[in-house]
Amino acid sequence: IEKDVLGVVDGREIRLKDIWPSDEEIDAVVKASVKPEQFRQVYIPMFAIQEDTGPKVTPLYDWRPQSTYIRRPPYWEGALAGARPLKGMRPLAVLPDNITTDHLSPSNAIMLDSAAGEYLAKMGLPEEDFNSYATHRGDHLTAQRATFANPKLFNEMVQENGKVKQGSLARVEPEGKVMRMWEAIETYMERKQPLIIIAG
Repeated sequence: IEKDVLGVVDGREIRLKDIWPSDEEIDAVVKASVKPEQFRQVYIPMFAIQEDTGPKVTPLYDWRPQSTYIRRPPYWEGALAGARPLKGMRPLAVLPDNITTDHLSPSNAIMLDSAAGEYLAKMGLPEEDFNSYATHRGDHLTAQRATFANPKLFNEMVQENGKVKQGSLARVEPEGKVMRMWEAIETYMERKQPLIIIAG
């Protein structure tokens, strides 16, 4: 547009630079047209309005127990907030190299047969409203169930016929029972068993 000919006057080609106002011209128009009083006339009455809106709203968030998107997490309160020694730990997973955040906590759509999907269904949410893991990260109960929920995960602790079995799986010890990753986590949580994860 800077090089296009906009018109011809007396045989002279007119381009954008010929009609574009200078900074000085723009400043002069603004100075002549925009006055502080114009803003005072609009904003002073706006902020002076007094209206009774009923009871004052608390500045703290009103946590809703049935929400599956935002829930008050317990991590910084009580026993969970204390220091924990790295002793007596069991491995939850032994993972290969190139583990990414998408393996740790996927952001894709939540499937009905996943741990998170089953939880949301129990909360009364229809499958079409499950959305993705990413949208539920404000609710720790849903986010917990996203832990290692990637179906392409290879946990070297879970083998079948001498080969590592693909999936969000773990082997609970000392029983040696293979189950879904979240179910294994729940089992260890009930036992108050400290865990460790090895990954490259």
